[in-house]
Amino acid sequence: MNLSLLRIAEPEGEQRFRFIDGLRVLSLSWITVFHVIFYCSFFVGARDADALFGAWQSRWVLRGHFALDALFVVTGFLIGYYLLVDADRGNLSYGIFLLRRAARLIPAYLAVLLLYHLTMNFNFESVWANLLFVNNYVPLIHQTMSWSWSLPVDVHFYFLFPLLLLFLRDRPRHLFAALWFVFLALVVVRGFVELHANLAPPLFANPHGTHAQQEVFNNYFDTIYDKTHTRIGAIVCGLMVAALVRYHRAEEWLAGRPWLAAGIFAGALVLAIGVLAAPVLAGEATAYDPTWSAVYLISYNYAFALAIAAMMLVVLSDAPLGRPVRRLLSHRFWYVPSELCYGVFLLNPMVVLGLYAFVIKRPVVSAPTLLLYALAALVGTFACAYILYVVVERPFRSAGKRLAAWLRRGRHGPDDAGRSAGRPEAASAFLHE
Repeated sequence: MNLSLLRIAEPEGEQRFRFIDGLRVLSLSWITVFHVIFYCSFFVGARDADALFGAWQSRWVLRGHFALDALFVVTGFLIGYYLLVDADRGNLSYGIFLLRRAARLIPAYLAVLLLYHLTMNFNFESVWANLLFVNNYVPLIHQTMSWSWSLPVDVHFYFLFPLLLLFLRDRPRHLFAALWFVFLALVVVRGFVELHANLAPPLFANPHGTHAQQEVFNNYFDTIYDKTHTRIGAIVCGLMVAALVRYHRAEEWLAGRPWLAAGIFAGALVLAIGVLAAPVLAGEATAYDPTWSAVYLISYNYAFALAIAAMMLVVLSDAPLGRPVRRLLSHRFWYVPSELCYGVFLLNPMVVLGLYAFVIKRPVVSAPTLLLYALAALVGTFACAYILYVVVERPFRSAGKRLAAWLRRGRHGPDDAGRSAGRPEAASAFLHE
């Protein structure tokens, strides 16, 4: 047996934003631990579930869904930046881009959908929506693999952003202003949806709530939580960072103004913590002001995404405050688990539910035991994701790269492809850290 096939080695000489590795792993770990707390409530009585949701320590874990906004920002930045590089080189092919994304996402997704069918098989009659990447427009109670709702948001972005690039192909420096306009328009859309639906805290995530309380949560989920038109703004935040770095050298400008960079980072951190700390679930406050509630539900995801985007820009710069954060998130330790993150995203709820249903069976609601459950879930999820990566993800991703390279050579010829690949790239030094 060739053991080298089981290794995950960091590619030599490949230009990457390495700090993204750490950000991805921490975000997916937060989501996994969030599911440990959330799904535990399905396996305990109403009193223990109330204690679980009412503990102040749980509030920060139960905000794990915000990690998806961080991942949306990462998606917008990475995909946006590399598409801009290809567009500037005259090397952007819409078809090849979609081919590579399909090879990256679809095989593993189909494998996990099959595993879901063989194990959980809940609402599988709605799997057609997953196959068309519109499952986030199916009501929550009918969704197949309901936690995969964010994947269609990414896919819709893959189709929409290249069209914006095509529209602005002769005016690249206008891209940032155009993205700001799109972002503000999306805030207006989200505001219209919120005010029309008249959503308001408290939200009842506790499964032991009354039928009316569950209806409030389902209405919130189906109206504003999982829809592309109310969540894609976080991806636009990442795109704005990509445009600032690519066309305005914002990270170099910030590096020469360390106090401003520190102020931006501190302000963004305060904003992010404020959004996380705000009471929104039942039991987190004695009263909920209706005006504050409307403003919060309109803005909370996008405010957090803007905060992540601002901190990312500072980390990209060579400002003193950004260096230690970048070094920490860029450590080689993060590379292997970051390669497994897509599998972790797909598998973590199944692993957590399996852990509770077949191993723990009767969870104990206490801080030490929940920490133990979280550790077991993280280890189990990354282990299962490793198997998925080796057996499915890596082979198909490599095949997609080879096919894309062959198609690109067919379009440009070997001489043009070589010249395009050899053009000097105006990438900042942080790319290799």
